[in-house]
Amino acid sequence: MKVNLTDKILLCAIIECMLVLSVSLVTMFYAGQLSLNGSKALTYFSGGIFWFSFISEIILSIILSSRRKKYIKQNLLKLKNKKKKHPGFISIFSSLEAAICECIFIIGLISFGVCIVLSRSDKLIAYIILSITILSLQLRCLLTGKNYFYIKSEKYLRSEENG
Repeated sequence: MKVNLTDKILLCAIIECMLVLSVSLVTMFYAGQLSLNGSKALTYFSGGIFWFSFISEIILSIILSSRRKKYIKQNLLKLKNKKKKHPGFISIFSSLEAAICECIFIIGLISFGVCIVLSRSDKLIAYIILSITILSLQLRCLLTGKNYFYIKSEKYLRSEENG
């Protein structure tokens, strides 16, 4: 059995929403600078993009999760990660992809802290670091979750099907 192509597309759409959300954080910096000059259009636009991508990400995640549950139920498969006996977000360095995101998150968190402490640093740099840090945290949560495991584990699904 193969994972449906629609599920892979949903996962890619979730990642795209995460990227748009992170970029909208950087545009909020520019929007704030322009709003000081009286132009508030970009402020509303970047805020709208932020909330649209955030809500879209949640809705797409719910849809993918329900499709995963339906697929498993229809095929009487049990997806169990034998290594994990706790929620996915607690897993640390569980895969190469997640480990990369975790390292980027830790570096970003430290860098953002340094930017906050050093008030002389450029605020744009702080916004970019914050954006990258939030993106890496979101990707890390996605890469340690059941939906990603479901899509990535076609070999596991075939072995369960054969008994």
